[in-house]
Amino acid sequence: MDKKIKSKQDKKLNPRKLASKTGAKETVKSILDAAALILEQNSFGNYTTNGIASRAGVSIGSLYQYFPNKDSITITLIERESASLVSCMEAIAQMSSFKEGIRLLIKAAVDYQMARPALAKRLDFEEARLVALNAPLENAAMAKSLLFKFFSRHVPESMPVAAIVGDVMAIMKALNDRAGFADDRDIEKLEAKILAAVSGYLSLYSLVAI
Repeated sequence: MDKKIKSKQDKKLNPRKLASKTGAKETVKSILDAAALILEQNSFGNYTTNGIASRAGVSIGSLYQYFPNKDSITITLIERESASLVSCMEAIAQMSSFKEGIRLLIKAAVDYQMARPALAKRLDFEEARLVALNAPLENAAMAKSLLFKFFSRHVPESMPVAAIVGDVMAIMKALNDRAGFADDRDIEKLEAKILAAVSGYLSLYSLVAI
């Protein structure tokens, strides 16, 4: 992509400015909380800048002080909601036990999905759409990098580490998404299902996860 075009696109998708003062932070939080509630309640017709501003109790002018459009709000919301997942992956990247790391990885992914399943389901859809637009999703890139670091500690260099990481992430996402769409709230069952699927895949490379 041309650098000038990408720069213009990033400006359209990034927040206009970072909120540093307490009042400004509260305004941004109110906007993001309102966006999350609208998505969570499947009120897609209200998921507009006007709808979000109204739900947040702020003027549209105040919203535009921080966000140029709806997509920039969505990106910031995705980053906020996935922050705890990335923090957990930072710990996983340092773990010396492959088995324990895999289990904690699966638990973190399921906890994220189940904390607010309706919101997670909608944000997954939005993230896929935004990725196609080359949106700057920093946490997604960071998560992949941390998993690569973790697997590199335990997988021989002769193996396709990047491909293994991508496949494991795809397996977890597919089963997590399926549980979300089916409104399946059985956390232990979901964790066991994902662990079995990931373990079966890793056994192809003689890697033991259970």
